[in-house]
Amino acid sequence: MATGRTVAKYTRIYAGDMGEPKWQHSLCGLTRSIGPLAVSFDEIDATGMCDAIKGYLPGQASITPGQINVIMDPAAPDTSGGATMYPPSENSGTAAYTIGNPMILQIPIGIRAAPAAGDPTFAGVFPFLGMTYSDDGGLVTATFDLGSSAAAQYIPTYANPWGQLLHAFGAETAANSGTGVDGVAATANGGIMFLQVFVSAGNTTFKVQHADANLDGSFADLTGASIASTGVGGYWATVAPGTAVKRYLRWQMTAVANTFVMSFIRG
Repeated sequence: MATGRTVAKYTRIYAGDMGEPKWQHSLCGLTRSIGPLAVSFDEIDATGMCDAIKGYLPGQASITPGQINVIMDPAAPDTSGGATMYPPSENSGTAAYTIGNPMILQIPIGIRAAPAAGDPTFAGVFPFLGMTYSDDGGLVTATFDLGSSAAAQYIPTYANPWGQLLHAFGAETAANSGTGVDGVAATANGGIMFLQVFVSAGNTTFKVQHADANLDGSFADLTGASIASTGVGGYWATVAPGTAVKRYLRWQMTAVANTFVMSFIRG
């Protein structure tokens, strides 16, 4: 993972309906803007009558990816993860986005290059509330309205949408025998695993593994971070609060050909 400043062209946006078989797409080629990617807490007034100043405690979190502004491109479904976009009238139950459904998002941000393992990633599941079409200088565009606080609706355990990319978009055909990404330090409060499968040759078990030393033989399965996939789809799995998560993390899967993106958020 590189460090330092970066620019928006190195951001990738992966979106799709939850579950399987559900189309998953890379939207960055058609996205004009997204955001703000935000998390904020309610302010709870805890001021006593004799306090000289007001004091507040953080309440519940609100997490939102803001709006996604895209160029309309009603192409045929693209299971390779290519950039496509559908109006609702052409969904026919096979497209990536159904209004009213939860939408899974992973948004890795590359550091002056395409995203790589270890890069910061905003991820979550957000209710898809609606879509607005407009004329932008003659070009037909659409705005996705995504609800906030979907983490409270679908993933109530954690209030942090930022984690690390474990596997950048790409294909694998064998189990992982490499090293992992550095989380800087071990943590002790579980986390969330996010997975989007774009192409699959069959049933696969995906896992997150952790280790104290960044060596192949040191990695072991992280309890709770396991997803049984039967094909293309979007998934998440929670690791229970209070679970120890070691410093180094890596992706793992059974030896089946898959094209996927995976990230992990520590609790």
